[in-house]
Amino acid sequence: MARNIPLALKNNKKKKISSTIIITALGWMAVGVAVATVGYAWQTMQSSTKWDRNLDIVQRNEDTIMMRMMTTTMDTSSAANQKGSDLVGRDATNLIKEFLVDCQSLPTQLSGKDPNPGPKFIVQADKAPTTRPFFISLHKFAFDRLRWFIHGHGRYYEFKLEVAWAEILQYAPPGARILDVGGNVGYFSLLSASMGKPAFHVDTFEPNPLNLLRACESLAQNQWENEFANHTNSNHQRSTVNLWQLGVSNTSGTFHFLPDVNPGAGRIVSDTRKTRRVTMAVSVTTLDEFARARGWLQKKNDVVRIEIMKVDVEGHEANVLLGARELLHQGIIRHIFMEYSVRPADRAFQAQSLQVLVDAGYTLCGLGAMRGPKLNNIPFDAHDRPQFIDNFFTAMKRRKEKSINLWWQIDPECKRGSGIKPDTIWNPR
Repeated sequence: MARNIPLALKNNKKKKISSTIIITALGWMAVGVAVATVGYAWQTMQSSTKWDRNLDIVQRNEDTIMMRMMTTTMDTSSAANQKGSDLVGRDATNLIKEFLVDCQSLPTQLSGKDPNPGPKFIVQADKAPTTRPFFISLHKFAFDRLRWFIHGHGRYYEFKLEVAWAEILQYAPPGARILDVGGNVGYFSLLSASMGKPAFHVDTFEPNPLNLLRACESLAQNQWENEFANHTNSNHQRSTVNLWQLGVSNTSGTFHFLPDVNPGAGRIVSDTRKTRRVTMAVSVTTLDEFARARGWLQKKNDVVRIEIMKVDVEGHEANVLLGARELLHQGIIRHIFMEYSVRPADRAFQAQSLQVLVDAGYTLCGLGAMRGPKLNNIPFDAHDRPQFIDNFFTAMKRRKEKSINLWWQIDPECKRGSGIKPDTIWNPR
């Protein structure tokens, strides 16, 4: 039976409820103003909550796909049409002729395939940790939501990584070299080139031609060329970026490249039976073969100094390291940033690749989640080399992330380029 409530009491209750709503709304407005003020002050250090949620969702999707593909990304022994150890040749002549991207002809080659057939999305990375902001060409939002972060924030979403990167290059000698394995649209290659004093040289490996198209547009906008172009006196002292349409693994040949809805999540596979998606054939080399063709594997190499090597190849990182034994033992690479996919089922294979780094004299100096690694936060003694592998996997078991960022250094003291600084702030000297 319904209760009869007097009209005056109803109105009184409505007034109380309305007052409560107004007070609550005003309170939330005040909180919003405070949050907005704080957010504005920190806008160059972290993304908005909305962007964080989007990035987390995209990252989880990438991790899920990666776990489904783990059995095909790690075994490259049954590659299609494998060519052996002479893919890139014994000197740079064949390497340049066959695999150096020709940015002039690439748009014609990709006619009808460009996700940006109309206006180009070229933005300035004016919040990047560099004294020389650079321009970068992006895929449209619907095609690459993750990299679109740069459009709204003027920098990459991996704040800790890019700051550590910039501090290292701030004190790098002129002519230093950077290896960007898995370059995507080229953000870290461009960041490196922008910091040249007067010039750095970058080698970028990227098998996806659509990403290379964006990278070519960025180079043109910044007036950078490759290292082998006919330089004039005016641009001879400018940084150079070599774009190589090559995948990198532990063996060379022609492999299958599996594109993804996220253009940064494509990967090299050897077995296409476990996917219904269309693959394309790509040329793959090892870093040892590439270095040999460039003349870097000499007994006394006092000319080449590789300041940073980044390896971000969607679960294929172990293969890259196993194909770089000679180069790593040269000791000419100072810092290595790499993603590491936590896959207990592949522990033996991953242990081999980590042992390559340990045997070559590298020390694990930092680790972190998707924003990048933090220096000197290893939860075990990273200098205990006999127990390193066991200690590493034990520590990884305690972490919830499916993939983490690792920072290795040839210097056992684990130093940052310009001393210890906050991980998201850059203070150039």
